[in-house]
Amino acid sequence: MNFPLLTVAALTLVSQAQVFTPQPQSSPQPARSTNTQSSQSSNSNNQFGGTQYAFGDEIPLLNPGNETITIGGLTIPLGDNRVIKSRFEKYLSQPAEDIEAAREYHAILDQIIDILAPRPGQTRSRQSRIEEAFTLLPEAASYPGDAKICQSLAETVYASLQAKKDIGQMSSLNNALEKKRENLAIKADWMRRTATSPSLGESGKVGGASSAAVQQAKRAKAQAEVMSSQKYTAIIKEIAEIEGMRKKHTIQSEKQILQTKIQFQASIAQWLMQRRFHHVIIAARFYNVLWQDGDNALHIRKDATLSKLFANSVGFSPTVTAIDSIANEAVRDTENAIDACLYLMEQGDLHSASQRLLEAFAIGEFLTPLTLLDRNDKREIQVYTRELSQLFDAIQAKDFGRARELTVGLKGKAQDFPSSKAESAISANVIASNMAIKKAQKALLRDDEAGVAEGIKTATEYWPTNPKLMEFSDLMDQGTQLVSTQNDFKRLIREQNYREIFKRQYEIAPTIANSPEDLAAFNEIIENLRTIEIALQKADSFSKAGNSYAAWEQLDALREDFPDDPKLGRQLELLAPKVADFTRALLMARELEDRTPQQTGSAISHYLKAKTIYPNSEYANDG
Repeated sequence: MNFPLLTVAALTLVSQAQVFTPQPQSSPQPARSTNTQSSQSSNSNNQFGGTQYAFGDEIPLLNPGNETITIGGLTIPLGDNRVIKSRFEKYLSQPAEDIEAAREYHAILDQIIDILAPRPGQTRSRQSRIEEAFTLLPEAASYPGDAKICQSLAETVYASLQAKKDIGQMSSLNNALEKKRENLAIKADWMRRTATSPSLGESGKVGGASSAAVQQAKRAKAQAEVMSSQKYTAIIKEIAEIEGMRKKHTIQSEKQILQTKIQFQASIAQWLMQRRFHHVIIAARFYNVLWQDGDNALHIRKDATLSKLFANSVGFSPTVTAIDSIANEAVRDTENAIDACLYLMEQGDLHSASQRLLEAFAIGEFLTPLTLLDRNDKREIQVYTRELSQLFDAIQAKDFGRARELTVGLKGKAQDFPSSKAESAISANVIASNMAIKKAQKALLRDDEAGVAEGIKTATEYWPTNPKLMEFSDLMDQGTQLVSTQNDFKRLIREQNYREIFKRQYEIAPTIANSPEDLAAFNEIIENLRTIEIALQKADSFSKAGNSYAAWEQLDALREDFPDDPKLGRQLELLAPKVADFTRALLMARELEDRTPQQTGSAISHYLKAKTIYPNSEYANDG
């Protein structure tokens, strides 16, 4: 046969030698089963709202109903409901009031209290004391911090004075009516007593002798005539009308007194609830001076808040005197709390200082020690309490990274900061979350999807913002890429696209490191292709030097081993036209050599012809 190109003939051969020879695949192993029942059981105990924590109930639970927080089973009252908290924040942000003006204002209040204070052997008249104290109220009302309460108090006192004046006028009117009633009664009595028959004086004697019985009968008849007369009837009717007017005036007076007292007491109770204790004291003193009847019981309903407060604490109904005592005690407690706050701040006990200031504010927001507290001191406490509130919010929201930062900062600000509860809650949940993530990582290595999902869910319940969750997510992404690359490797082997494997060898190598079978196939492919590449580089050098025969012979030595390599075949195709005479001589020599009988002489002749074309030919020398 006459084959013009030995290379073309060689490329058409089917050979068992390839870049990679796949090993017979073993039968697939059955899929690994997972115990979903146990995972479901575990999940049922870790649902949101019913989490069984590994270290107990460390999460602080805020109860917005009664403003308490429970940490580790210990319920602690916060003492800062929404109203108090907002007002306290506003107070901490406000500058201190003008010291001189505030002192003058509180000096006026103290002067009013002193004027109205009860003293043994008081020489000044009640009216003069009331007038002097009353004239000071408008002056105190001009102070901005008073909120015009002294003006309201003055109006209440004025209404009481006016009521007492009306009551006095009513009493004078009743006295006049009483006097008139007495005069009418005297006149009626005189008419009955002096009543006689018109002929009594002339006919008093009968037969020279007076009969007592006849005389008495005549007198009775005369009195009956008088009492039935229109004049006497008019007098009796007027007396009854006067008596009715007096009773009506008396009832109106008593009603007005009671109504005025109730209005006065309502103002006192209102100022007590507003924690305006100086005004409560002044109003109570005014009340006792105005109404000196010994009746100072508060006329309030039994179901009222103030009544319940007294009933639950001291067991009796409140009185004006009791409220006066409560107000004085509140003033003293506020002063003591502020003194303690300032001392604790000097000692670096900022946590306790903030507690004392909050107590003082909750008791006496408008009292002198609070209004004169320096703004810088308030600012220091404001920053601390704000971060403390943020800490509770962070723990409640399970943001333990932020909670840990705040805990460290608070410990640096306040040497008495009670960090044990917070640190216990943070550490317990951080450890539990990290442990769950480690379980998920182990499940990922086992290719256990259910275990991964369970571990991540548990870790998220303990600490949703755990940074390791993001790291695990990245690892999952990498794992997804890992699986994708492994699948690509197996697909490229099935397609016999070994050149693509060689191209992506540094990407594929790490993904199959744990699979001995894939690693062996990978190493075989890379080693064979590296051999081909070395040969191609040498052939390229020969071609550039003008020796196409050496280049062809360098590559043809590998074609029987790797007939499926496209790059090797392409290079041989490019060299074939340049070495056609050489390859034809070699092909003819091999055909003659393989004939039966063997034509050795003719074969040697063609080998010599090939050697003449390319003297350094290994094929020609071997032939």
